Amino acid sequence: MIRVKNISYGWEKTTLENICDLKAGNFIPASEILDISNKSYYPCFGGNGLRGFVKNYSHNGVFSLIGRQGALCGNIKKVSGKFYATEHAIVVTPNSNINVDWLYYQLIYLDLNKYATGVAQPGLSVKNIKEISLILPPLLEQKAIADLLSTWDKAIVKTERLIRVKERRFRWLLRKLMSPATVSSNSNDECLVMNDEMENNSELSTHHSALENTLSKPRNTQNDVKWKKVKLGDICNLYQPQTISKKDMSKTGIYKVFGANGVIGFYEKYNHEESEIVITCRGATCGTINRTEPKSWITGNAMVAQPNKNKILKDYLFYSLLVSNMKSVISGAAQPQITRQDLSPLNLWLPPLEFQHQITNTLSSSQQEIDLLKKLAEKYKIQKRGLMQKMLTGEWRIKSGIVNQYKEV
Repeated sequence: MIRVKNISYGWEKTTLENICDLKAGNFIPASEILDISNKSYYPCFGGNGLRGFVKNYSHNGVFSLIGRQGALCGNIKKVSGKFYATEHAIVVTPNSNINVDWLYYQLIYLDLNKYATGVAQPGLSVKNIKEISLILPPLLEQKAIADLLSTWDKAIVKTERLIRVKERRFRWLLRKLMSPATVSSNSNDECLVMNDEMENNSELSTHHSALENTLSKPRNTQNDVKWKKVKLGDICNLYQPQTISKKDMSKTGIYKVFGANGVIGFYEKYNHEESEIVITCRGATCGTINRTEPKSWITGNAMVAQPNKNKILKDYLFYSLLVSNMKSVISGAAQPQITRQDLSPLNLWLPPLEFQHQITNTLSSSQQEIDLLKKLAEKYKIQKRGLMQKMLTGEWRIKSGIVNQYKEV
């Protein structure tokens, strides 16, 4: 790629109206949209993606769709094949000298949401979108740019697919290892399905050997281990810390403030030196289990569970709470809550400390793999955004020798 300061020969300034047709889809009654796929029906797309499935289709081919109403208006989705577009989606049909994939990336880069009007119900006007300016490269260079950016998309898709498989496997491991009960045939079948998914994707299979090696080790002796049913209040200290008001918090700072739904701001002090296990004890997310960061302030909307180190490991307590029946200790309908009095009698299964170490090592290894893959996916997304900034504005150019390879023979 060649770095350029100005628009080079062959590129031109234009508007969306000059390179594509922009037209909203058609209304269809909600009663005609099925929630579940039917082999004889076609996908139906609205302003925020797939709405369901309908009997007839309105378009056939490869198109970009622009969501035109709601908080997410301006979102871009590429669809192919036969589908139906509702009036809440703008169908983008490229002119003959425009590559459909390049146009898809260009629409993402334009960040159309910033052109929305309206507060209560944000929306995009087709007329306003048509007037948006951009820089247009020749068709061959469009194809080269789109191919380059699609390489990053493929890496992102493969990584996120692997994350989903790993997360399924982690949930299976969690159920398998956190109880003395014998594993059901269904859960064994599920593991075989996940193994098949790994083997059928060469990109996935190379990443799970370490977890495969450790999977059976703790379980081999699990039936010989003496497990105890214990009450949560007997193995840890449960308390709600001091709450601070919103006016005392800031949007940036050194120490994070953890409330009912994770980080809610920053504060000049911290009230917990170490990472703690917290249980959301108020609101719609009541019963959610989280881990805080070291040196953070935890508010009274979260219940802290500090383990007795002589009885239970902190990591084991965290995993045990993830599989516990939190719904059984939630009270209140209009305003769900969890109190210490209701939480203390919650039953958990507890093996000896040595076995807790084995279990947490296996689960932590699995979780670390997921965390690393998420970081990798985010890295790819950042790289893609950077490339879009350079390639779609002409600041970087693809070498002419590579572009010429896209000439039709």
